Amino acid sequence: MKLSLKRIIRHSFLLLLLMLGVEPPFSYAASKMYCSIYTKTAVAQNAQNIKNNCGYTGPRWNSDPEHHKEWCLNASAQAAQGEDLARIGQLAKCPGVQFPTGADKRCNMYSIVSIGQNKANLSTGCELSGPTWNANYIHHYSWCLNASQELTNAQITARQRELDKCVQ
Repeated sequence: MKLSLKRIIRHSFLLLLLMLGVEPPFSYAASKMYCSIYTKTAVAQNAQNIKNNCGYTGPRWNSDPEHHKEWCLNASAQAAQGEDLARIGQLAKCPGVQFPTGADKRCNMYSIVSIGQNKANLSTGCELSGPTWNANYIHHYSWCLNASQELTNAQITARQRELDKCVQ
């Protein structure tokens, strides 16, 4: 197994901290299994990017599984989840993509409905405002990931009531 210099340094630092009984200031993304799933999802998301001519480029958008695996094994769990969420958010903005690879179906639908309700708000001149009235996919998607089905349904219903009141 060939380790990069960055991983060797990080592993050495972790070993030193463990020998001293100190809690490490970082955490690895997860096990090899987690990084295997992360890698497959990242490569599939880039395939969706290419297939739909989205035009996204850079390290996040790479077809090489080793690139994503190496990055995941050296990143924190929060960073890996952030990268996945960022790719989902970008794919959601690409006109050809119906459903971003790796996205939670319920939260994807919630985000699309929420953005649609905001468009209705703007097009009717209702001027409803607040955190629930915006066109940011990642904002709605992230909120939904931490909310129950009942809460997301209640939020959609509440926005719809406000819209209905406004247009009457």
